[in-house]
Amino acid sequence: MQLIKLTLFAIPLFTAVSAGVVDISPSFEFKLKNDADAGKSAESRRGLLVEEGHLEKRACTKNGCKCKVGSVQGQYCGYCNQVTSKGSAALWGENSFECNSSGGCCFYGYTAHCDSSSWPTWCPR
Repeated sequence: MQLIKLTLFAIPLFTAVSAGVVDISPSFEFKLKNDADAGKSAESRRGLLVEEGHLEKRACTKNGCKCKVGSVQGQYCGYCNQVTSKGSAALWGENSFECNSSGGCCFYGYTAHCDSSSWPTWCPR
């Protein structure tokens, strides 16, 4: 009897997970650890990029990033919960992404705001 109950519970759970119903987004802690493990330093690239106060227009490129379905259209820092995959970007935290409600994403690249302690103010911008 217990085996039947377990089977009846496991089948819908497995079906829901395999159908993508359960949304599992990488946590802030995971993203932070991933950036630390990458061993890359934003400091080395910062001098090559335009600081936020003098931003130039730049293209939002497709790099394979993904966002949470249902996100409000807008710019997000990589550590925001709405960004679920950074695509080919080296790091999560220092970069800015554009998300749409269908989970689509494009990549703006390094943003001084996202590389600072005030990044949560861009969740969403």
